[in-house]
Amino acid sequence: MVSNFDESDSQAWEQEARRQLFRRKLLSLGQGCQDILKLSLRGVSVRDIVQQLGLSSEGYARKKKFKCKAQLIRAIQEDSGYEALRHQY
Repeated sequence: MVSNFDESDSQAWEQEARRQLFRRKLLSLGQGCQDILKLSLRGVSVRDIVQQLGLSSEGYARKKKFKCKAQLIRAIQEDSGYEALRHQY
């Protein structure tokens, strides 16, 4: 039996499309940005990020994270599918 495609299915599809866009753009960044953003997303403290990645200081790590996040946002917003996903909610 085939179920109808309802609103909850549509929302699940949209959510998955957003996740895929985010993941694709994250993986398009340099390895350093990927590492710092992935650790940050996992809730790792800046202090621990500095230690794990061998960065020079917490200030540098915060600045690097800020720049990487801005780069990720820009890459997502420049994607051809972004506008369609943005207006679906």
